[in-house]
Amino acid sequence: WGFRDEARSWIEFYACFLCFGNYDVAVMKYRSPPHGDRVDGHTPGLGRTVTSSRAIRDSAADLRGLDLILDDGQELSVRVSGQPLARIPIHVGAGDNSVPAFACYDEVVAVHTATGDLGIGTFQQGSLLGLA
Repeated sequence: WGFRDEARSWIEFYACFLCFGNYDVAVMKYRSPPHGDRVDGHTPGLGRTVTSSRAIRDSAADLRGLDLILDDGQELSVRVSGQPLARIPIHVGAGDNSVPAFACYDEVVAVHTATGDLGIGTFQQGSLLGLA
C-alpha cells in the first residue's frame, strides 16, 4: 500500500488476491474506528460479491485461510497449501517512527478450496502496533 492515508487509520486488515483456473478472488477486510469491521470482495469469473469473511490463522497468527460467504449464500473456503512461497515486508508510513506503527506483509501462497480447486496468489495482513 505504501504511504497511504487510509491505511494509517486502520487498526487491522487482511486482503487476498487469488487466481484459480476459471475464476479469481479479491477480498479485503479491515477495522477502522469509528466504522468497525468492513469487508469488500469480488469473484471475477463467478460473478459474485463477498458479503462476509472470516480469517483462519495459525498459532503464530499468520493468515492461513479464509471462509468467505458469497452474495448467493454459498461458502467459499480457501486454505494455504503448505508453507508460503515468499514473505515480503510492506512499508506503511514514513519509517523510523515512534509508535503507533503499522506492521504489514505480503505472502505469496499456493491455495486450495474445499471443493479441490487449486490456485496461487497473495495474502496480505497488517496490524497497528501501539506499545511504546
